[in-house]
Amino acid sequence: MKKLIFIAFIFLSLPLSAGPDHERADWVRMIHELDYCISDIEVMRQAYSDNNDIRLGMNYHEVTVDLLKIRDGIADVLAGVLVQPNNIPPINGEYSFPGDQP
Repeated sequence: MKKLIFIAFIFLSLPLSAGPDHERADWVRMIHELDYCISDIEVMRQAYSDNNDIRLGMNYHEVTVDLLKIRDGIADVLAGVLVQPNNIPPINGEYSFPGDQP
């Protein structure tokens, strides 16, 4: 019984063990996802500027800038660029236009 539990534990823990190659692949996938989000935000920005009757606007430029900062940070990690934490600019995090009500 103990042997069966041990084998089941090993089998179930295999997908959880990740090496540097898996981690790198996940970071690359994250960059692709961010690129997709940035292109989607551009489409939304264009739709908003073409159709001004949308009730709640969003500062699409600030969202794009923040996503690009995150993307560049991931790319720096993958490239092996070391950056001191106090040199990294913070993201804005506020994307609503002044005066917009949720």
